[in-house]
Amino acid sequence: DPFLSSEEAHAFFPLFPILIRNFANNLLLVLIPAKLLPPTFEGVIALSALISNMIFFTVAVLSLHDLTYTLTMKQRCITNANGDRTNSSNTECLYIAEVSAGLLCINPASIFFSVGYSESLFAMLTFLGHALTARGYIYIAILPWFAASYARSNGTLTSIWLVLLAISKLLPSLEMFKFSATSKMRGIGNFLLYI
Repeated sequence: DPFLSSEEAHAFFPLFPILIRNFANNLLLVLIPAKLLPPTFEGVIALSALISNMIFFTVAVLSLHDLTYTLTMKQRCITNANGDRTNSSNTECLYIAEVSAGLLCINPASIFFSVGYSESLFAMLTFLGHALTARGYIYIAILPWFAASYARSNGTLTSIWLVLLAISKLLPSLEMFKFSATSKMRGIGNFLLYI
Protein backbone atom coordinates (compact mmCIF):
# COMPACT_ATOMS: atom_id res chain seq x y z
CA ASP A 1 0.00 0.00 0.00
CA PRO A 2 1.60 3.32 -1.05
CA PHE A 3 -0.09 5.23 1.79
CA LEU A 4 1.57 3.15 4.49
CA SER A 5 5.01 3.96 3.10
CA SER A 6 4.30 7.71 2.86
CA GLU A 7 5.14 10.24 5.56
CA GLU A 8 1.47 11.13 6.06
CA ALA A 9 0.88 7.69 7.57
CA HIS A 10 3.53 8.27 10.23
CA ALA A 11 3.24 11.97 11.12
CA PHE A 12 0.47 11.55 13.70
CA PHE A 13 0.72 9.02 16.44
CA PRO A 14 -2.33 7.51 18.17
CA LEU A 15 -2.60 9.53 21.39
CA PHE A 16 -4.80 12.29 19.95
CA PRO A 17 -7.39 9.99 18.29
CA ILE A 18 -7.53 7.83 21.41
CA LEU A 19 -8.18 10.86 23.64
CA ILE A 20 -10.81 12.30 21.30
CA ARG A 21 -12.68 9.00 20.94
CA ASN A 22 -12.65 8.36 24.69
CA PHE A 23 -13.74 11.94 25.40
CA ALA A 24 -16.61 11.57 22.94
CA ASN A 25 -17.69 8.16 24.26
CA ASN A 26 -17.32 8.75 27.98
CA LEU A 27 -17.74 12.42 28.69
CA LEU A 28 -19.85 14.07 26.03
CA LEU A 29 -22.43 11.33 25.81
CA VAL A 30 -22.73 11.22 29.61
CA LEU A 31 -22.47 14.92 30.49
CA ILE A 32 -24.45 16.56 27.70
CA PRO A 33 -28.08 15.67 26.94
CA ALA A 34 -28.51 13.88 23.61
CA LYS A 35 -30.78 16.64 22.28
CA LEU A 36 -27.88 19.12 22.47
CA LEU A 37 -25.36 16.88 20.71
CA PRO A 38 -24.91 16.61 16.94
CA PRO A 39 -27.09 13.90 15.38
CA THR A 40 -24.21 11.72 14.14
CA PHE A 41 -21.28 10.18 15.98
CA GLU A 42 -18.91 11.94 13.55
CA GLY A 43 -20.39 15.23 14.72
CA VAL A 44 -19.87 14.23 18.34
CA ILE A 45 -16.25 13.37 17.51
CA ALA A 46 -15.78 16.81 15.88
CA LEU A 47 -17.30 18.53 18.91
CA SER A 48 -15.09 16.43 21.15
CA ALA A 49 -12.01 17.46 19.18
CA LEU A 50 -12.99 21.13 19.35
CA ILE A 51 -13.59 21.13 23.12
CA SER A 52 -10.45 19.06 23.78
CA ASN A 53 -8.28 21.32 21.65
CA MET A 54 -9.58 24.42 23.44
CA ILE A 55 -8.59 22.83 26.77
CA PHE A 56 -5.22 21.65 25.42
CA PHE A 57 -4.45 25.06 23.94
CA THR A 58 -5.36 26.85 27.18
CA VAL A 59 -3.01 24.61 29.15
CA ALA A 60 -0.32 25.12 26.47
CA VAL A 61 -0.59 28.90 26.78
CA LEU A 62 -0.45 28.72 30.58
CA SER A 63 2.55 26.38 30.41
CA LEU A 64 4.37 28.72 28.01
CA HIS A 65 3.60 31.64 30.32
CA ASP A 66 4.97 29.73 33.31
CA LEU A 67 8.03 28.60 31.36
CA THR A 68 8.86 32.12 30.20
CA TYR A 69 8.27 33.64 33.63
CA THR A 70 10.38 30.99 35.35
CA LEU A 71 13.28 31.39 32.92
CA THR A 72 13.28 35.19 33.09
CA MET A 73 13.07 35.11 36.87
CA LYS A 74 15.98 32.67 36.99
CA GLN A 75 18.12 34.88 34.85
CA ARG A 76 16.87 38.02 36.62
CA CYS A 77 18.61 40.14 34.06
CA ILE A 78 17.82 41.37 30.61
CA THR A 79 20.26 42.61 28.02
CA ASN A 80 19.24 46.06 26.86
CA ALA A 81 19.94 47.56 23.43
CA ASN A 82 23.48 48.62 24.43
CA GLY A 83 24.36 45.12 25.56
CA ASP A 84 24.40 46.08 29.25
CA ARG A 85 22.88 43.60 31.64
CA THR A 86 20.45 45.12 34.10
CA ASN A 87 18.40 43.52 36.82
CA SER A 88 14.79 43.10 35.89
CA SER A 89 11.88 43.35 38.24
CA ASN A 90 9.09 40.84 38.70
CA THR A 91 6.86 43.13 36.66
CA GLU A 92 9.22 43.01 33.68
CA CYS A 93 9.46 39.23 33.87
CA LEU A 94 5.68 38.97 34.06
CA TYR A 95 5.36 41.31 31.08
CA ILE A 96 7.73 39.15 29.00
CA ALA A 97 5.77 36.03 29.94
CA GLU A 98 2.46 37.70 29.04
CA VAL A 99 3.81 38.87 25.68
CA SER A 100 5.11 35.39 24.82
CA ALA A 101 1.76 33.81 25.73
CA GLY A 102 -0.11 36.52 23.83
CA LEU A 103 2.02 36.01 20.72
CA LEU A 104 1.21 32.31 20.79
CA CYS A 105 -2.50 33.19 20.93
CA ILE A 106 -2.44 35.63 18.00
CA ASN A 107 -0.05 33.63 15.86
CA PRO A 108 -1.55 33.18 12.36
CA ALA A 109 -0.86 29.44 12.58
CA SER A 110 -3.02 29.23 15.72
CA ILE A 111 -5.89 28.06 13.54
CA PHE A 112 -4.32 24.61 13.75
CA PHE A 113 -4.72 24.69 17.52
CA SER A 114 -8.51 24.87 17.29
CA VAL A 115 -9.24 22.31 14.56
CA GLY A 116 -9.03 18.53 14.89
CA TYR A 117 -5.25 18.26 14.66
CA SER A 118 -2.82 17.11 17.32
CA GLU A 119 -0.91 20.43 17.45
CA SER A 120 -2.60 21.73 20.61
CA LEU A 121 -2.05 18.44 22.45
CA PHE A 122 1.58 18.34 21.32
CA ALA A 123 2.17 21.99 22.27
CA MET A 124 0.58 21.43 25.67
CA LEU A 125 2.71 18.39 26.45
CA THR A 126 5.92 19.94 25.12
CA PHE A 127 5.50 23.29 26.91
CA LEU A 128 4.47 21.48 30.09
CA GLY A 129 7.65 19.39 29.94
CA HIS A 130 9.79 22.48 29.40
CA ALA A 131 8.04 24.36 32.22
CA LEU A 132 8.59 21.46 34.61
CA THR A 133 12.25 21.30 33.60
CA ALA A 134 12.67 25.03 34.15
CA ARG A 135 11.26 24.62 37.67
CA GLY A 136 13.70 21.77 38.34
CA TYR A 137 11.30 18.83 38.03
CA ILE A 138 13.34 17.04 35.40
CA TYR A 139 12.16 13.53 36.18
CA ILE A 140 8.50 14.55 36.14
CA ALA A 141 9.07 16.42 32.85
CA ILE A 142 9.87 13.11 31.20
CA LEU A 143 6.19 12.09 31.45
CA PRO A 144 4.70 14.87 29.28
CA TRP A 145 7.61 14.57 26.85
CA PHE A 146 6.98 10.84 26.58
CA ALA A 147 3.29 11.51 25.95
CA ALA A 148 4.24 14.16 23.35
CA SER A 149 6.24 11.54 21.48
CA TYR A 150 3.10 9.38 21.50
CA ALA A 151 1.06 12.29 20.09
CA ARG A 152 3.35 13.26 17.20
CA SER A 153 6.38 11.66 15.63
CA ASN A 154 8.57 14.75 16.08
CA GLY A 155 7.98 14.48 19.83
CA THR A 156 10.71 11.86 19.89
CA LEU A 157 13.18 14.67 19.23
CA THR A 158 12.67 15.89 22.80
CA SER A 159 15.07 13.14 23.76
CA ILE A 160 17.77 15.59 22.60
CA TRP A 161 16.81 17.75 25.61
CA LEU A 162 17.27 14.78 27.91
CA VAL A 163 20.72 14.04 26.48
CA LEU A 164 21.82 17.67 26.82
CA LEU A 165 20.46 17.85 30.37
CA ALA A 166 22.31 14.67 31.27
CA ILE A 167 25.54 16.04 29.80
CA SER A 168 25.18 19.31 31.70
CA LYS A 169 24.57 17.35 34.94
CA LEU A 170 27.48 14.96 34.36
CA LEU A 171 29.99 17.72 33.65
CA PRO A 172 29.21 20.41 36.24
CA SER A 173 32.84 21.48 36.62
CA LEU A 174 32.99 22.85 33.08
CA GLU A 175 31.06 26.12 33.42
CA MET A 176 31.72 27.07 29.81
CA PHE A 177 30.31 23.75 28.62
CA LYS A 178 27.32 24.06 30.96
CA PHE A 179 26.48 27.49 29.55
CA SER A 180 26.89 26.34 25.96
CA ALA A 181 24.73 23.27 26.62
CA THR A 182 22.02 25.48 28.10
CA SER A 183 22.08 27.87 25.16
CA LYS A 184 22.12 24.96 22.73
CA MET A 185 19.12 23.46 24.49
CA ARG A 186 17.19 26.71 24.15
CA GLY A 187 18.04 26.95 20.46
CA ILE A 188 17.17 23.34 19.80
CA GLY A 189 13.97 23.70 21.81
CA ASN A 190 12.83 26.72 19.82
CA PHE A 191 13.65 24.90 16.61
CA LEU A 192 11.77 21.75 17.66
CA LEU A 193 8.65 23.70 18.55
CA TYR A 194 8.24 24.79 14.94
CA ILE A 195 9.03 21.50 13.21
